[in-house]
Amino acid sequence: MQVSRHILLIEDDLNLSEEIRECLEFQGFELTHSETIADAEEQLKCHEFGILLVDLTLPDGDGLSLIQKQRSEGDPSVVIIAVTARSAVEDRIECVNEGVDAFLCKPLDLRELGAVVKRQLDRVESISRASHEPTQWTLDAVKSALNTPSGVPIVLGCSEYLLVEALLEARGRPVTREDLAGRIYPGQDCDNRRIDNLVTRLRQKLQSVGIKDDILRTLRGYGYLFQVSANTQQS
Repeated sequence: MQVSRHILLIEDDLNLSEEIRECLEFQGFELTHSETIADAEEQLKCHEFGILLVDLTLPDGDGLSLIQKQRSEGDPSVVIIAVTARSAVEDRIECVNEGVDAFLCKPLDLRELGAVVKRQLDRVESISRASHEPTQWTLDAVKSALNTPSGVPIVLGCSEYLLVEALLEARGRPVTREDLAGRIYPGQDCDNRRIDNLVTRLRQKLQSVGIKDDILRTLRGYGYLFQVSANTQQS
C-alpha cells in the first residue's frame, strides 16, 4: 500500500515555509501550506495527507490542539512531526504523549528535516506493507496439501506433492523437467509430457481455489518455476 506523499505544513513564518517547500518538493513530495489551525482543519477535510508538519506556536492557538484532534479523530497512520522553537524536555514529553512521531527544533536544519520526513515515511510504508502481505504458503506433509496464504488447502496426489515439494525447495529458481522426473518418478522412464501433464493438473487445482496460475511459470525448453515460498509442516 502506497502512503500519501502529500504533506500539510502548518507554519506562520512565510520565509521558513518557502524554504521547507523547496526542500521537500525537491525530494518529490507535494506540499500544502496553512498559516493557521483553522485553515489546516479545512485542508484536512478536503485532502488526504501522509504527513503533517506542525508548528506548535500559531496565530490562532497551540499546534498541540490540532495534533490532539488529529490523533483522536483522524487517520492514525498519518505521520505528525512537530516543528517548534520549544526545546525543553517537558515540551518533547508532551509532544510524545500527544502522539507526535518526531520533534524538530528551530532554527531548522533542512537536511535534518528531509532525513526525518523520509525516515518516517519509510517506517509507515514498511508497516503498511507488512499489514497487507499475505501469510506464507504452507506445505502440509501429513495431509498432503498445499495451504494457500488465505488458509485454503489444496489436496495433492502423491506425484503432485512431490512436484510441489521439488519446486519449493528450489526457492524461486527454475527446475528442469529432467530433475523433476528424477525426483517424482525415480528409476522410471519418464518423458517430458508426463511432467507437463502433472503441472497442468496442479495449475487446475490452483485455479479452482482462485489462485492465478502465473505463479507457476513454464520456461520453454527448460522446465518450471514456482514463484512462491512455503514452510513445510511435518506434524
